[in-house]
Amino acid sequence: MVVLLAACHRKSVVTVSALNDTTTIIKIKGPDRYLIVPVEERAAALQVLIQKGTKREPLASVRLAQTKVDYYVSMRLPDGVNTVVVLHAPRGAFFLKNIRMDDRFEQTSNDRLRPVYHYSPAFGWMGCPAAAVRGDDGIYHVFYECNPHGCKAENYHWGQAISKDLVNWTEQGTVFGGDSIGEAMGGSIVLDKRNVFGVGLNAWIAMYTATRGEGAARRQEQCLEYSTDEGKTFTRFQTNPVLRTYDDNPDFRHPNVVRYKRASIWNVVLACKEKMRIYSSTEFGTWNLESYLGEGWGVQPASYESGQLFEVKAPRGKTKWLLICSKNSNVAQKGSFSECFIGDFDGKNFTPDDTKGCVLDDGFDYTGAMAFENEDGRCLVTGWLNDVLYSDRLPSFPFRGQAALLRELSLIEEQGKLKVVFSPAKELEGLRQEENVLGTFDVNGPKDFKRILEKNEGAFELMMQVVDVNAKRFAVIIYNEKGEQVEISLKKDASGNYLQLNRLKSGILPNDMVKSDVWIPKMSTHQLRIFVDRTSVEVFLDNGRAVLSDLVFPSQAYSAVKFISEGGKTTVSNLKAYRLGTKK
Repeated sequence: MVVLLAACHRKSVVTVSALNDTTTIIKIKGPDRYLIVPVEERAAALQVLIQKGTKREPLASVRLAQTKVDYYVSMRLPDGVNTVVVLHAPRGAFFLKNIRMDDRFEQTSNDRLRPVYHYSPAFGWMGCPAAAVRGDDGIYHVFYECNPHGCKAENYHWGQAISKDLVNWTEQGTVFGGDSIGEAMGGSIVLDKRNVFGVGLNAWIAMYTATRGEGAARRQEQCLEYSTDEGKTFTRFQTNPVLRTYDDNPDFRHPNVVRYKRASIWNVVLACKEKMRIYSSTEFGTWNLESYLGEGWGVQPASYESGQLFEVKAPRGKTKWLLICSKNSNVAQKGSFSECFIGDFDGKNFTPDDTKGCVLDDGFDYTGAMAFENEDGRCLVTGWLNDVLYSDRLPSFPFRGQAALLRELSLIEEQGKLKVVFSPAKELEGLRQEENVLGTFDVNGPKDFKRILEKNEGAFELMMQVVDVNAKRFAVIIYNEKGEQVEISLKKDASGNYLQLNRLKSGILPNDMVKSDVWIPKMSTHQLRIFVDRTSVEVFLDNGRAVLSDLVFPSQAYSAVKFISEGGKTTVSNLKAYRLGTKK
């Protein structure tokens, strides 16, 4: 055994040795628990394992640096572990010269591209919500897919953030990752209020997808973890997996569990590419296939990523069931998105009122919509402000990904039909730290506000009424001193009226998807709310009847706003600007 490196850092000694051409052994002697390793994004991923005695268990898949260091990540070693194994590392690999131990890890961040009031992890890749739970203590928990050891969509774990007010979020780190069955992709958590699972009243039962392999050889199976301390720690169910696909379908993922109280059963919705499946169980152990749904529904062609069923209040004192689906589309300029279908559910079948449904947010960068259990009568929804087409290529590393603004989903009745409204949650008013009243004015040509707030970090809200919309085009242009801009337009042409968000000149574009738009009904007055947060713009028209959300990457903060009205006069009424931020 040839010793390649012996380094001393603080009180820990790290010794790296080559056992053979395919195995590198890292020995640690000392109290520090964090192994700090360098990452090179273009390097091939290497398997890192921990060793207890003669038994080895997977720890992470990491793109360990081979020629240069892009950034560092940390791996917390379990108590009692002092041996780490790296498979297939080249002898004398570059990363071996930069490995160290530490008792903590603080990542250097690209603060210019870090959102001010949207949640983002300290480092690593953040994906779609994996579960959304409100505990008995009133604390909200959002679990999300993440890669804590790199900034690409791989090495799936569950991360967690908590909040008391749905505005200020605190990162809780990684709660669990993969094992020999597979990496831990998303799913859901249910509260076992009757101890059906048998580990205690009000235990949190997490069902997730364990995934391994690629392409046709991929296998996705459903597994369980449970928590008896309200999500602080989780224990793996010993007889995983609990649900396998019967036909070797490589796409069988993101289980969302719901309690169907009328029959005292549990249901789970699973995405299976072009359709979904509903299963039922009385005790989480044996799951029975009840029905198929979703084939040909909504935007097509598209493949399903997840589905969630839940019951909500409807007008006239009624209730309806909603099915939220996240999909990836092959339609040009569409990417990933979330749809909603209104219908009825009997514990076996979901029957939509119509199969057209609606897209919740027609921007390029909203997907993964997931609702909290709505026992207080409200339906609060978290989501992912990103797109699967480019989520691991954003310029913000060493972190990539952020949560979307919290939204409230509700049903209204228009012309005898139920309609989904997707509005900003009222809790977001708690972000407001400064108000600037800019008044009411007519726009007949350009009108410019060079500075909308005294202190502006690129995190603000604009709120206004747009009155007498007779122009062919009315635009709100948010820009910075370098001329980078985002344009939000109300437009009309021969095809009708629509809302558009144009990010062509916004700065660094994540890809070539530039203009997102949505058809809107013709009205004389519109309410417009625009949320800007350094690298994102979220637009809500008429309290959420139309929504557009896109990522942007300007080289400096947007700080000014200009209004344009072409082909007629438009009145802007009661314009207000708010500086937004969270508690430090």
